[in-house]
Amino acid sequence: MQLRTVFRNARHFLASSAIIAVIVAVVAGVGHYAMSHASYEAEADVLFTSEAFDAFQNPAAASEYTTHLVTSYADYLSSAAVLEPLGASLDPQASSKSLEQAIKVAPSPMFLQIIYSGDDEDDTKRIVDTMVMDLKKAVSQVPHASNNKPVLSISKATVITSPVQGSERSVTKSIIVGVLIGILVGLIYLFVRAILNTRIRTPENVAEVVDSSVLGRVSASPTTSEITPLAHNISFMPARDGIRTVSLCPTSERTQAGAIAAAVAGSLARTGTRTVLVDADLAHGSATRARGLDRSTAGLSDLLAGRAHEADVLVTGKGDEADFVPAGTATDNGGELLDGEALTALLHELGSRYDTVIVNTSAGFEASDSLTVASKTASTIVVVGEGVTSRRELSDHLELLSMCHAHLDGVVLARKK
Repeated sequence: MQLRTVFRNARHFLASSAIIAVIVAVVAGVGHYAMSHASYEAEADVLFTSEAFDAFQNPAAASEYTTHLVTSYADYLSSAAVLEPLGASLDPQASSKSLEQAIKVAPSPMFLQIIYSGDDEDDTKRIVDTMVMDLKKAVSQVPHASNNKPVLSISKATVITSPVQGSERSVTKSIIVGVLIGILVGLIYLFVRAILNTRIRTPENVAEVVDSSVLGRVSASPTTSEITPLAHNISFMPARDGIRTVSLCPTSERTQAGAIAAAVAGSLARTGTRTVLVDADLAHGSATRARGLDRSTAGLSDLLAGRAHEADVLVTGKGDEADFVPAGTATDNGGELLDGEALTALLHELGSRYDTVIVNTSAGFEASDSLTVASKTASTIVVVGEGVTSRRELSDHLELLSMCHAHLDGVVLARKK
């Protein structure tokens, strides 16, 4: 599918995409606000000192020794011996491993930094305070040097707790998050629908499938302004052997092709064109219903079955209405009747007396009937359900018409009822 077609299709889903985007934005924003909370970070800066450097003959050795001690304290504070009791005090189900991932212990010469982030301010401070106390106990147990002074001692330990910047709950932030997620989901929905949707909605969509003109766009209840230009176009359809017979082949029952055929025939009759409408939709009698008759009226099925003559089934139009051959009584062998020579003879006879013969055909599961009728008429118009018929369905329908040697002379877009 071409990118231009995708964007053209996308126009039809703007409203639904906007609704989805708004709903998702509201849900995401409320959810973000409900789930967001401030995080806190407690930081302990521990400064060591040593009064035992005089006990070492080599100052470098003393420095190396004290640095090693500070590093060992960092390892000690990160061990399970310290972290397991701390984790249990927060959550009995918590493991020391999860706490180890949340705590950062960074040693350097004569300095140790402890950082812990948590959701509760008091718990966050308590964890770091406890670790500092454990550190003081460990340092106090270091043996003294030969001068009876501690090799290492803590000169200063400060603990500062503060909110993590940007983590606090914010209505503005939740609105922004909700809007961004809503827009993203809306756009994804829009383009997925545009890509996956292959239904025909515009004349441009028809042109992508077939090189044939769109004669008109009509609604389920055709108006005069819609039917008049369509009827005008049909009046110029080519004749075959001097006879102008035009079949309307719907791709779907939802196109209301029967009502369209009846309206076109009526419009032509009002212009003075001698017109007759033949309802060859023997399955549903859609044009018959559009003319206000029921299936009890003798019609085409009775004529083709030999139960009636033309004079018995031809209904003369009242006023400026077109003459009409209704579908007739319901039958189970409509396809067989339409395939016979009797229909060909009838269309030829009517065509010799009328300027234009409009033939309404079946759709849906009886589509083969419409193919049979189309092969017997001079021109065929395919009635495409706007937003109903897919490109593939139209392509398949046209291929079948071609195989039946039907003469395609245009397409009508019909809005679904």
